[in-house]
Amino acid sequence: MQFTKTSLAALSLIFGMANASFSGDATFFDFNGGIGACGQSINNGDHSAALNAAQYGSGFPGPECFKNINVTYQGTSAILAIVDECITCGTNGLDLTQGAFTLFAPLSAGIIPVTWDFV
Repeated sequence: MQFTKTSLAALSLIFGMANASFSGDATFFDFNGGIGACGQSINNGDHSAALNAAQYGSGFPGPECFKNINVTYQGTSAILAIVDECITCGTNGLDLTQGAFTLFAPLSAGIIPVTWDFV
């Protein structure tokens, strides 16, 4: 049986995305004190992320809530917690708190290409 890149990606989603690495854009959001889709208060200084809707899943809280991800940009890596869903993020995209984004780049960068995986 031969698998296509699309079928392998689908299987990684079905089986919890273990050992998969993703590439997408990271943006940042201003959510100071608001409640995220996982039901937890989010502060700008937190080191956390909102996961794109396709990978976030359904239900409350979503199945990926509070899981940790390792995010890398230009050789800098950080472990972030998933605390929200990003409905405007593209494929494999993340929306980071301002505190998390500035670990990688100044806010003026706006959008950065990152790789990430579940840890």
